[in-house]
Amino acid sequence: MTLGLYVAGNSALHRLPAPHKLLALFLVSIVVLAIDSWPALAVLMLATAGLFPAAGLPWRAAAGQLRLPLLFLLIIGIAHGLLTSWTLGAVIALRFGILIALATLIALTTRVSDMLAAFERGLQPLRRLGLDPERIAFVLALTIRLIPILAAHATVIREAQRARGLDRSLVALVVPLLIRGLRSADALTEAIEARGGIGAARR
Repeated sequence: MTLGLYVAGNSALHRLPAPHKLLALFLVSIVVLAIDSWPALAVLMLATAGLFPAAGLPWRAAAGQLRLPLLFLLIIGIAHGLLTSWTLGAVIALRFGILIALATLIALTTRVSDMLAAFERGLQPLRRLGLDPERIAFVLALTIRLIPILAAHATVIREAQRARGLDRSLVALVVPLLIRGLRSADALTEAIEARGGIGAARR
């Protein structure tokens, strides 16, 4: 079972340890969510976009993962602009656009095995509460795996609906995407069970 979006490379971002990347994402998230100025957020968005070529990542790989979520954020920003204010719409769209782009950047430059190990180390305190850090970390890894699957499904569905003249219908995209997502999750569950459970699947 192949997990994640990792694109092999030798950039400084590729070599940065996974725990450091996740910690940086957490700290940047706090800063970004505290900024209310859309020009400042726009500058941060441009800086984030510049990290992709700096990491030696092909634009096609980045665009393939970011196209759908950024389009969704654009729709949300326009909706806020029409219903509340354009300033608020821009702030919301830019905030989450930055966070999604950074999360995608980390996924593209980090092996899932490294990310999984970082999750496990960070979740070790949960063992005192009777929780299984390995199981939780594995669920997080599966979540990462489902992101590109859903993005690929969305592309296929959108092309099919466009051919039928339904490309402007949100329902025509969301309902089939939800069904395909549930089927993918069910298939992953069956694959894990066939391999003897989480422990065997992780190996």
